[in-house]
Amino acid sequence: MLNRILTVSAVLFLCLAALAQKPQKLVFRERVKQLGSIPFSDSTTVLFHYRNEGKQPLTILKVHPGCTCLVPDYSRKLLSPGDSATFTLRYKPSHPGPFSNAVTITYTVEGSQELEIVRIGIKGTATEKPCSSCAE
Repeated sequence: MLNRILTVSAVLFLCLAALAQKPQKLVFRERVKQLGSIPFSDSTTVLFHYRNEGKQPLTILKVHPGCTCLVPDYSRKLLSPGDSATFTLRYKPSHPGPFSNAVTITYTVEGSQELEIVRIGIKGTATEKPCSSCAE
């Protein structure tokens, strides 16, 4: 009997915790892009697709890159419910080796004073190009 009460209590607690979480209104198809191996000396442009899953229009207010190696390009236009858009992130590796970088996106829903935040990012490895003039 005690096991049954504990199980029901645990399920009830999990359900209440899930209800307490606010659903994200700005939803990205992928939150982290795996870039694999990219040349260290080149910049790479990554495209993120997102959609307004809320019931009110929203606007991206600010995008804060985690480092100077990331340059975001995004629309500042109002995004109606159900509409989709794209977000471009240009990345220029600062050194060879593994990387994991993110940007923080701050947006607001029309008619609300509250700010919402979502993070997206990229991961991979920056590799040095082989020397074309070097003898092997």
